[in-house]
Amino acid sequence: MTESGKTPRAAAEIHAIGPQDAEHAGAGLKSIPAGEPGARPGRVAANDKCAQDVPDDAEDPLDGDGRISARRIAEALEDAETFTHAASQDLRAPMRQVRGYVSLILSGFGDKLPEEAAHMLRRIDGVAHRMDSLLRGLINLSGVSRGSVKFAWCDLGAISASVLERIEQSSPARKVTLRVEPGLRVRADARLVRLLLEALVGNAWKFSAKVQDPVIEIGRTEREGRSWFFVRDNGAGFDMQHADRLFEPFHRLHSQSEFDGVGLGLATAHRIVERHGGRIWAESGVGKGTRFYFTLD
Repeated sequence: MTESGKTPRAAAEIHAIGPQDAEHAGAGLKSIPAGEPGARPGRVAANDKCAQDVPDDAEDPLDGDGRISARRIAEALEDAETFTHAASQDLRAPMRQVRGYVSLILSGFGDKLPEEAAHMLRRIDGVAHRMDSLLRGLINLSGVSRGSVKFAWCDLGAISASVLERIEQSSPARKVTLRVEPGLRVRADARLVRLLLEALVGNAWKFSAKVQDPVIEIGRTEREGRSWFFVRDNGAGFDMQHADRLFEPFHRLHSQSEFDGVGLGLATAHRIVERHGGRIWAESGVGKGTRFYFTLD
């Protein structure tokens, strides 16, 4: 199950962001000059849309060249992740309540409701379900950046089989063949690896839904003198011309009417690989399935 060859130029590749990129990340931040509305000591604006208070005697957020320091950027990003995580958690409860009330109305009064009213309630339930999926995706995305990475030996094959079994429970009528190369062990954070495989195996499951005999394969190959893990499917695939945005949050290469989703799974996968100091990229073609390659070191 081993292949060799060079990485094609068309492959979508995302590299881990290093300290040298920090100054570019700060391009959208600037201080408010004295005299402008909202200006006062310790006030820093982000894209002129919001501002954050800091103590008047706090360390100057600008470095010697007048740019936002890498540490300040990291702190701002961490605060944003924390807010996203907390807000998403809090918003899930109302979504569950909406779906609960809709279910009660349909089950208790469904035969007494006009068909149009019942249809509207089902639409409400569908929207609430999508919103809950979006919030769950945001929680996963923000959560992978929180806490330390705890390395231990992980069996990618066993985790993949467990992930697929859980997915199959939601659609028992679908049958997918899973092929796993034996001995796929790696030192990584077990919790994050499970989220990574949930994203990649779930992606393969979703986009192979319209083929007659769907197959998901997890294995390892040699490229560029090193081992790469991969998750392959024989599903819909995508045009590699659009691959440069593949791992961006909320960006989708297929319409909602074609395949359901919120556009956060691959962004989460990328962030997990990045936290392990690895790389992830994809090869695909329309109607030819997709193969995601990744390393975790």
